[in-house]
Amino acid sequence: MPHETLSDRMNVSLLGWCILKNYPIVVQKLIDIGVNLEDGIVCEADPYYHHQSPLMLACGMANKDIVTILLRAGANVLHTNPFGISMLMVIRDAKICHLIVNHSMDNGCFNELISKKTQDGISAFGYAKKRNLFEVFFELINGEMKELLTAFMETEEAALKQLNQVIGRIGKPQPSFFYKNNDGVIQETLLYFAAKKNYPSVVHLLIELELAPIDEGMNCEVAAPKLHATSPLGIACFHGHTEIIHLLIAKGANLLHINHIRHSLLMIAREARIVRLLLEEADKRGLFPQLLAIEHKPNLDAVSLHCSLGAVDIVHQFLNIPQFWLFMSVTNILAQARGAALRFPEKAADFDAICQVLRPHKYKHLPLSLHNLPAEPRLTDCYFSLFGSRSGAEKALFASQKNEAIKTVIAQFHQLLIQPARCIPYLKFLNDELCRYYFEAHGQPFPLLNNQEYDFVLIEDLYYPVPKADYQPMKKNKALQELLISLFRKYGMAEYAYQWIGFVPNEIADSQVKQGDYVFEGGYGTGLFHGKLSHMLQRVILIYAIEHGEINMTFEYNQSRHTLTVKDILEGLVSIITQNGVKAWNLVKDLRTYHYIEFSDPHRLFSSLMYEGRTIGCSALADCLTDSFCSGLIRYYHAWKKNTFFSDLDILAFIKQQDDLTLERFSPLPELIQAELIEKSHKRQVEINAVTYSEGYGLICKNYQPNERFVPDSFHGLSTG
Repeated sequence: MPHETLSDRMNVSLLGWCILKNYPIVVQKLIDIGVNLEDGIVCEADPYYHHQSPLMLACGMANKDIVTILLRAGANVLHTNPFGISMLMVIRDAKICHLIVNHSMDNGCFNELISKKTQDGISAFGYAKKRNLFEVFFELINGEMKELLTAFMETEEAALKQLNQVIGRIGKPQPSFFYKNNDGVIQETLLYFAAKKNYPSVVHLLIELELAPIDEGMNCEVAAPKLHATSPLGIACFHGHTEIIHLLIAKGANLLHINHIRHSLLMIAREARIVRLLLEEADKRGLFPQLLAIEHKPNLDAVSLHCSLGAVDIVHQFLNIPQFWLFMSVTNILAQARGAALRFPEKAADFDAICQVLRPHKYKHLPLSLHNLPAEPRLTDCYFSLFGSRSGAEKALFASQKNEAIKTVIAQFHQLLIQPARCIPYLKFLNDELCRYYFEAHGQPFPLLNNQEYDFVLIEDLYYPVPKADYQPMKKNKALQELLISLFRKYGMAEYAYQWIGFVPNEIADSQVKQGDYVFEGGYGTGLFHGKLSHMLQRVILIYAIEHGEINMTFEYNQSRHTLTVKDILEGLVSIITQNGVKAWNLVKDLRTYHYIEFSDPHRLFSSLMYEGRTIGCSALADCLTDSFCSGLIRYYHAWKKNTFFSDLDILAFIKQQDDLTLERFSPLPELIQAELIEKSHKRQVEINAVTYSEGYGLICKNYQPNERFVPDSFHGLSTG
């Protein structure tokens, strides 16, 4: 069939041309000779018009006669162009709207038609609103449903009576109600609405009618996104409508259904008896472990979620079911329960009792030791594990070659960190440098910490020192900090030094890493257990490995040899995205490991050095880190004692309570962050140049004065310890 080119941007079929010219008789003639009813307009430059069908063109032109002719000929009312523009979106006239809606209802495709959206998420309602057709559109699509909706709003008897009248008059009614709120249109199936209103007799009739799939409920992604895609069974569980729950379950409603925000039925339920009913039914169907395993977000299952909501009765219900203990790991649940004890003071005793039940079941890995390391690395090809296959980057591009070289160094660095035995010589060398620095600065050996003043305890499978009441801090005069800054400045880094307090935004943290700033963590919360200097120690390992030749920083380009800088590698760590979709930093320098000692995990690096540093030739370094941790823990403990829940606990009992949490949840409260900043500023220490506080984090700019006469040695082989 010939096409007419209206311009260099638009190509229209003959049928489309006759529609645009409003020639209904010719349109009928073309249909009679078998013209393609889908062939309308091609306009790649305009996604709205591109591949609109003849029926869409007629609707847009408000040609009622031609629309009627095309519908009678079987034109596809569900036609959608590549951009997602559907029939209802092109309508500009109320009469045409009536024609299309009535036709789709008569042919049982209205629900599919009304649910269509463009690629950028705009619905037919959105287009109707733009064209002042919203009220007409809204009234029309509800049609005969208006009286039924009114009856559903009143009583079960009124709803059942009106439903039967509609069935008697038109057969099966439209499957959904539509109504408005301030944010848009909400679509609810009749079954969902009846389940919400607790109308068992209506639910029973609607199930038999099979108007819509039994798990299809609410459609309100814009108007009420938290409820979007909630099923009839879900809303019945939320309201505790037991009879309706039984009806829906008996008809095979999906127990594993999740809504738009990944809430399962167990998460939606607000009563313990409903939770028990769901779990018993899941057990009958062999779905018990699958139902329990659904997570709203990583490590937040139904039990953990109800802990976070303070739902004591529901949590008890989970714990009282024997099968629960067969399938659930309690670590995250215990952490949420302990967190709930802090967030809900009025329920603290209840959640403390729950913690007492959970604690004996907390899975503990056997303590790991630096003296019992595996002979082989866990990963043999770190490049592949981080970045996948090596890219075929254009060899002529310097940036591509440099980027590939940086990724290779990052992989070599990762391979080193996951093999602590290879890192120990570098840490021993740092230990020797620390002793030398201190002696040159103060004319005496590095002081030793009295190991009778603290005990090591397990906190989430890691050994940490807990100071005794008579603990006396070391007088180490910031020797380690000054040594590290001296070493980093040798490589053009550490021009600035900062202490982070709380969670510093990624853009700030990444910028400071790229600049090679000297950064250490705050003393309250995760930073304390993560190790204030862990990332700086990882940087030391990188530098010494480069000096030792274990990491190659050179690459070839255009027959010339080029050398990367340490800053290049630091920038790559926070800029290059791995094949897992996260920054290389997260996997190489900040990944928690539970089954292995790997120095990619800053917690492991920090804990291992404190606990076993003396036995591997790192006594000064171990004592320095241990003293820093003990001093920080004392401040952390006294800050928390202001909370009445902890006011009567000694430091060991406090640690036992905190061990219920995962280390990631040792988050300092905003008031603790501000308290630490105030404490720092009140000390009026010389090194504090500026203190800032904003939205849960703080930055302290520090001014260290390293011994300028000290020259850091390059790594020259294995340290004797």
